[in-house]
Amino acid sequence: MIRTAIVMAALMLPMNAMAQTVTVNRGEAVTFTIDEDGKAAPRVVDRKPATDMTEFEKATSAKFVSGAFDNATGNNPQPMTDAQMGMVSPKAAPNTVDLHFVRTAGKDASLLVVINGYDRGMIYRATMRRGDKAEPTDVCLVMPGKIGNEYWPYPLDSIELSDIRLVPWKPADGVPCA
Repeated sequence: MIRTAIVMAALMLPMNAMAQTVTVNRGEAVTFTIDEDGKAAPRVVDRKPATDMTEFEKATSAKFVSGAFDNATGNNPQPMTDAQMGMVSPKAAPNTVDLHFVRTAGKDASLLVVINGYDRGMIYRATMRRGDKAEPTDVCLVMPGKIGNEYWPYPLDSIELSDIRLVPWKPADGVPCA
């Protein structure tokens, strides 16, 4: 009886780990909420095909494709301001996170737009998926009420976000990436 319980508990571990992730496929938009104390899994509240790229996503995509942010890799973030973009950034509804994972305009590359509607920073880990291959990738903290953009100069099938947490953040903290 005890062995059966141990085996059952071991089998539950992968399912619990999977429940802690949010996967977004290229061409998809996902909205989710995060438990304030970080103890529960993120809850997906909406999943749908991404509409045509927004003007903001087109402008962001053009900046990345042009090479304007080629040095923004690893632990070297390059925040974009509304003034640089020439437009106002979209906002998420309060206490939600919006993900848009799209093909970039003019090049078969991948752009993940993360819109943080929380009053704290959001950190997470990400795994890129392409065909049967999966590989972790560097991502940066998404500032409270702001957008984080992640770009890969090649097509990806999906991105899996895990270890999603809200953290206290102030401008002096900078934007850590890992």
